[in-house]
Amino acid sequence: MKNIDVGEASSKDIPIILGLLYEFGRSKSQKDSDAESFRKLVKKYITDSDKKIILAQFDDTEIIVMVNIIFLSRLNRNSLELYIPELIVREKFQNQGLGKTLINSCVSIAKEKNVIELGSNLVINERNPTNSIKN
Repeated sequence: MKNIDVGEASSKDIPIILGLLYEFGRSKSQKDSDAESFRKLVKKYITDSDKKIILAQFDDTEIIVMVNIIFLSRLNRNSLELYIPELIVREKFQNQGLGKTLINSCVSIAKEKNVIELGSNLVINERNPTNSIKN
């Protein structure tokens, strides 16, 4: 697919990130205080040096894929592990290789940081989109 830009999320992307999470079954805030709490959590995630959210944008307008990664220190090792807890591809953009594109971006980031191990709990599951890659 052409016209896809991949990059790191910033604070301006928080509403879009929350929208993607809600779209894929995450609890939606019922109160304004909950919504603000969710925004703060995502902002903290974005600004934490041990975490990243990578987004793919289509035609400079629509965020269509999101992956979040965490760098973990391991016991008895001097290098990091890159852990991928979540990958979300908007339904109308699935089956076009975009999830693979973001996973390849994660691999590139891992190589830049001399990460020795990649880990994930991603599963392929159409019925339960939370924390899964959909076919």
